[in-house]
Amino acid sequence: GEGAGAASMDRAREIFAEGLRACGPNPFLLQGLGVLEERQGDLPRAMQLYQEALNADPRHVASWVAKGRLEHRLRRVVEARACFKKAVSVDPDSYYSWHAWASLEEECQNPKDARRLFERSLEANPQNAATYHALGLMELRQGEDARAVELFERGTRVSPRNTFLLQAWAQCEAKREGGDPHKAIELFERAIDLRPSDAGIYQAYAEMSFDLGDVDGARRLFALGTKANKYHLRTYQAWGLMEAGIGDLARARVIFQQGVWAAPKAKGITQLWQAWALSEANHGLAVRCPKDRAPANFGAQGNEATNGRGPSLEVPEHLKLARTYFKHAVDSAQQAFPTATVVAWAKTEERYGNPSTARSLFEEAVLKDPRNKRLWAAFRAFEQRGGDFRSLQLVETRADLALRSGPAASTAVNAALDQSRSEQSRGTAPAGGPGKVSTPGTASNQPGTGAGFTAGDLAEYAALEARAVSRATLEESEAAAASEEMKKKGEKKKGKPRIKGAFGIDDSEHFFELPEDQW
Repeated sequence: GEGAGAASMDRAREIFAEGLRACGPNPFLLQGLGVLEERQGDLPRAMQLYQEALNADPRHVASWVAKGRLEHRLRRVVEARACFKKAVSVDPDSYYSWHAWASLEEECQNPKDARRLFERSLEANPQNAATYHALGLMELRQGEDARAVELFERGTRVSPRNTFLLQAWAQCEAKREGGDPHKAIELFERAIDLRPSDAGIYQAYAEMSFDLGDVDGARRLFALGTKANKYHLRTYQAWGLMEAGIGDLARARVIFQQGVWAAPKAKGITQLWQAWALSEANHGLAVRCPKDRAPANFGAQGNEATNGRGPSLEVPEHLKLARTYFKHAVDSAQQAFPTATVVAWAKTEERYGNPSTARSLFEEAVLKDPRNKRLWAAFRAFEQRGGDFRSLQLVETRADLALRSGPAASTAVNAALDQSRSEQSRGTAPAGGPGKVSTPGTASNQPGTGAGFTAGDLAEYAALEARAVSRATLEESEAAAASEEMKKKGEKKKGKPRIKGAFGIDDSEHFFELPEDQW
């Protein structure tokens, strides 16, 4: 239970503390404690511990990699890259360092660099199944199907019992042009024989069966997957999306509910609620617009009070349900802010003709996750579809500042804009500034009034943002200098990849995170 888990974590911390008292600032213990804290969601504490480990021993490769992975997770690409470079300079034969660096470059859409780094990892350790797997998936995403198959095959030769490789190879055969479905079935069956409790294999096998037109076979495999591991929520998610996609929303609701009941706090619950929300929303649009299942702006940009249909204040039933499930999804997020879920919610509101509500959701997301490039791109695309040049211009300016400056600067900029909105909502700010952000399900300002900026307004905000960036940059420089000084003192003291499933599910968790015994 939760109490037992918390007690185990507390005991683990006590053991680390006892070891550090006995051994002093040991880099292995500090890094291990950092990993524990990171897994528990305390990222600042984890980063502090990794740095303490490096202060104790600047040549501790595992700490450089752990810090680099955390920087990567926090989207601080320059800092992450510097950590990985340091790790491989200390130990050029550290295959895990090369692999972690390659994963960063792939996510940054630098496939040539990622390919070179993955190959360097394989040179350091030709027996490492995880690198064959990750590089094969990257080649698949790059359209290099034959190369991907070659890598999966090589990987299974060095690790014939690795079910991740077998599953990836099977999915590749099922999806690629000229692939062999019979070979895919053989590979799936081999994987199930080796790991019959892995629901992810059944899920992927079911998706292939659906693609081949065997709906009943897919249902049978999904059912086997939920029986093999009732806590694997992605199986419920994929099954429910399949049923909703073929028009059986009633069956989909039953399956989503079974998943929620099975593991209401397990990993993946956010995505399950989101899938349920989207299924409700899509069904509602399909019923109302049967000739166009996903109109770009259903309701002709009408506001929330009218839903684009005239004076009625009624909110469509499917949208009510979708909002409820989106809220459950956001509330269930255990650590990081669920940016993807909020963006999906915003796009749903836009499709139902509620642009002001969609904008308020985008605003919430950029306040919580200001360094997310894909989020800003989605926000820009939303404003571009709305046709308001001034709104688009402001979003582009804010995105550029947030992505070029440090986190403190973007936070300061967004806080200043948020304060301006609050002042205007109280009548203490001049008209023409940002409008009050609405919340879903409430009446709000007319579309466009939340961003009716003049050239003077934009100039004023540009000056405000420049001052915020200047202050934040100075603070960050001072913090960096202090950190460097601590590092020097420490040195003196010591002396020394994503396949998506048939239903749009991101299977990267299943594919990229191999258990330690499979590395």
